[in-house]
Amino acid sequence: MAGLLQGTQTIINSSLNPLANTKLVRAQSALLETGKRFLRDYPKQPWIFNDVEENGKQYAVQTEVVKTKPFADLLRIKREGLSDKAPKALFVSALSGHHATLSTATFQEFLPDHEVYVTDWLDAKHVPLTDGVFDLQEYIRYVIEFLELIGPETHLIGLCQAGPAVTVATAVMEKNAHQCKPKSTVVMASPMNMEINPGFISKVSKVMTSEMWSTWGVYTVPLRYKGKGRKVYPGSVQLTNFMSMNIKNHVKAHVQFAKDTFHQKYDEAEAHKTFYDEYYAVLDMTEEFCIETLERVFIRNELARGDFVYQDEVVDLNWIKSTPFLAMEGANDDMIRPGQCNSILDSLSGLSESQKEAYVQTGVGHYGIFNGSIYRKEIAPKIKTFLRKEGND
Repeated sequence: MAGLLQGTQTIINSSLNPLANTKLVRAQSALLETGKRFLRDYPKQPWIFNDVEENGKQYAVQTEVVKTKPFADLLRIKREGLSDKAPKALFVSALSGHHATLSTATFQEFLPDHEVYVTDWLDAKHVPLTDGVFDLQEYIRYVIEFLELIGPETHLIGLCQAGPAVTVATAVMEKNAHQCKPKSTVVMASPMNMEINPGFISKVSKVMTSEMWSTWGVYTVPLRYKGKGRKVYPGSVQLTNFMSMNIKNHVKAHVQFAKDTFHQKYDEAEAHKTFYDEYYAVLDMTEEFCIETLERVFIRNELARGDFVYQDEVVDLNWIKSTPFLAMEGANDDMIRPGQCNSILDSLSGLSESQKEAYVQTGVGHYGIFNGSIYRKEIAPKIKTFLRKEGND
């Protein structure tokens, strides 16, 4: 269908059509363009970073996969000319339906003065069944293994859904006196305790059982993919859930796109396409990871209650005694509501008050905590100040 709309659009916009520049045809073209974008498939977008300017010089940014595992790549992002002594930071991106490339702007702000590493989660429908299962425990193992590969003195930053996993990894590595335990840990808009200040997600989680999730949301990967036969929660379903929470804003954005296309405001229309090309690019997640995350993080709140089990042992957050901890929230966040992230600090009694910090950013919702002008001007500098203070970087 998308191809049919594209073909029709090409014909009416042809230079051979004497009506191509009329208001009627421009309106038809704008509607075809908008409709086509709803129907097409969106592949994972490429990693694109702006050059870093320092002292009037431009430095290119290089990306490199330093480790490939069945369900994730460990990516290193480093600008040319960066000191070998620059601090290292591992960003654990959320595994919640979008690719890590959605957080490109988050990472960009750290490139001038940090060697950045990112967990680039892979689409489960492309992972053969022979590569085994991927559950929440395996997710945590990946975080620990990646810290070991990067080496000591690495800062650990968990984005949204990654918060509980990076907290468990920090606690386990502290308990074992691991030489590669994080230099500091940051969680951003993470579901640490969903019982506090419950909102839409908390309320839905209370009525959405794992059986309902499996029945309504889990599908079997078709034969044409490498992961054929694997049970997955499709990214397209998750995308629908995300959009339904702010449907008015999305409808408004697409209506404005049609208007901009009609009025030939090419820069505005291109900005819309760039954002939604990324936003519509989704990945599938394993059934076991989604079910376990739903039950243990969103329903039972195991970490906050002190019931979280990792490798057959209950995780005690008091194991964290020397890793400084920063928790951050957006004051207008309607997904991870105020208090649901920063409250984890109450469970870190092994740290002194000077070792842990809560930060609430005014004027931003969920996505604003990770990108946008306030992120660039206030949030990213706040994190870098915290890392510098705690790591003497």
